[in-house]
Amino acid sequence: MRVPRTIICLLLVALACLHAPRPLVASSGPGIMLDAPLLPLTAPLVAELVAYTCTATVACADDACTVHTAQTYHLDPAAGIGAATLRVGWPVQAADGAIAPTALALLDERGEPLPIAGHDADHLAIWEIPIERGGRRTLTLSYDYPATASPFIIWSWQVSALSAWGTVPAVHGAFVLPIPAHDDALVRVDPHRANLLGERLWWDYAMVEHYPPHHVVAIAPPVWERLQAQRAEGAHEAVAATLSALQDAARAASIPGVDYTGEIIAELLAALEADAGHTAARVALATTYRTLADEDPQRRLGYLLLAARELATIVEAAGGDTAAVEDQTAALGRIYLAAAETASAAGDAAGALEYLGLARAVAGAHFAEELTHAEELTLRWALDLAEQGRVDEALAQLDGQLAPALYSNLVHFAPPLVAARTEVSLRPSTRTVRYHLEPYPLTAQRLRDQLADAVQRLQGVPCCAVTLEDDGATLLLALRTPAGAPQAETCRDAVRAALHSEQDLVGAILAQPWQEGSLEYRRAAGLLHERHRYSEQVDTTAPDAVWRSEAEYAGWRLVELHNAQPSDTRAHLEHQLALAIMREQRHTWDHLPSASQWVYDVAFADVGAPSASWLVAWGQQRTLVVDRTAPHWDDIRVIALVAAALLALALLARRLWQRQKFTGALPTTS
Repeated sequence: MRVPRTIICLLLVALACLHAPRPLVASSGPGIMLDAPLLPLTAPLVAELVAYTCTATVACADDACTVHTAQTYHLDPAAGIGAATLRVGWPVQAADGAIAPTALALLDERGEPLPIAGHDADHLAIWEIPIERGGRRTLTLSYDYPATASPFIIWSWQVSALSAWGTVPAVHGAFVLPIPAHDDALVRVDPHRANLLGERLWWDYAMVEHYPPHHVVAIAPPVWERLQAQRAEGAHEAVAATLSALQDAARAASIPGVDYTGEIIAELLAALEADAGHTAARVALATTYRTLADEDPQRRLGYLLLAARELATIVEAAGGDTAAVEDQTAALGRIYLAAAETASAAGDAAGALEYLGLARAVAGAHFAEELTHAEELTLRWALDLAEQGRVDEALAQLDGQLAPALYSNLVHFAPPLVAARTEVSLRPSTRTVRYHLEPYPLTAQRLRDQLADAVQRLQGVPCCAVTLEDDGATLLLALRTPAGAPQAETCRDAVRAALHSEQDLVGAILAQPWQEGSLEYRRAAGLLHERHRYSEQVDTTAPDAVWRSEAEYAGWRLVELHNAQPSDTRAHLEHQLALAIMREQRHTWDHLPSASQWVYDVAFADVGAPSASWLVAWGQQRTLVVDRTAPHWDDIRVIALVAAALLALALLARRLWQRQKFTGALPTTS
């Protein structure tokens, strides 16, 4: 049953959300404009700041946005101070070079500009403001600057600088967008406890001594409106592209907490749901997964395989037109290579070899430099597998890459079997021999070929029925021959002759049940019983002798390998690999006798349970004997019943005779 695409989409979005980093506190940096208040330069203060407002209003034309800031200062003369002049300056750090002094306008309560009196190293502009006794002054500082970090608008308000004025009774700060401020459009708002109504976001403070940092990061209104229009039209690929551009811009500007990965993946999956052949969307999805793989080491392999799946779909859809998907093919190969390195770092040598094989098969010609050391990596990973005892996996991954002479030696000295179980059943009409053979992986095909050849020869024996079954893990060879003399002996000789050509261990195991030796199997019928006699000499020393010889050769080869001196790095790796494989083969050779056995059973009827059974171990000589008398209980019961009936009749007749005799002896009356 296929998993619905919607569920897959939700799972991937959830995975991407797990990946998303926790938001960090935004901080000002190069290129970010700060709205900072004017600083008093006269000590002691000749005026008190009783109220302060700062309003930053965003205005956009096409894709360009500017921020207009207006700061209003309400000043009262300080107590005990008569007429005086207040010097104020605007800090250089606030402008960051984006505003020229001529762009600054400080207006008085009548709306008339106050001239700039000068500047110094710390202040972009300095004004001198007359303060009259008992007179309030209201000043407004205004300026414009371009929005930074497009497609975002970043606004920072350095309200903490108001501490230079002492405790200000009333402070108001506002950030105004040209469109309603949607929560999704406000990427960051610090502090979070802000008032939001329509286009306006604001904070109010009263008699506060310390102010927290104030930052707003919003998606530029033209970009936000375009994104909303794309969502309304169902343009999934366009939405994904816009979100990707926003995410890339946020990373370039070091804006924390901006991660649209989950939504990007969902939109691209939706685009592919609507059009499975949408190559651009599939490439974008693969690129997203590849980026996630670089950012998340714990899930790196999973993301790499997701990216590979999308690129493999593109390559497969192209059929044989490799030129049309050359870039995707090369990228797919590199992803498989990265997956191999990731699996290797995680200790998964089998996976590393598999992914390296895919990389080589898919796009080996496109990145020859990356595969310069691939053969050495392959040998290292195969060595890891072999040292873990997973020799068959190691050799399967090394198919065609080992030196022919080395591979030939490994196969030549490998054991043919891991275990063997031979079952010999004798019945009045048939003798059945079943061989359960578990092949050694490296020589499994050789064993199958050998058994197929044996079957072909046995099929030439008319009295022998032979079958061969293979379930992938075990080979089952079954032979059935007549049990009655003299045909049984003749057939036994024919089977032995057909198997005699095999001189190795497998041949010795196959021939063992058919070896020459005394075999007695008879039933002698008596009047009320039957005599059962079975006797057979079983000798399993022939397979043992062959096993000792072949295992000894493997041991000698292992000694030779230990004494070999590799000449270079590759030869050293091949030598270590051969040693690991030969040690595993030696272990299999040593445990083969304990993993093999013969089971004999005999019965004197074609149906029913065996009368007797024996387990014969490797290298034993035994005589199996059954000598028993089987009473004909049915006949005995019939005879007993007849005898009992006759006895009962005799007793009854006697009783009747006695009664008649007694009746005749009685006197008669007249």
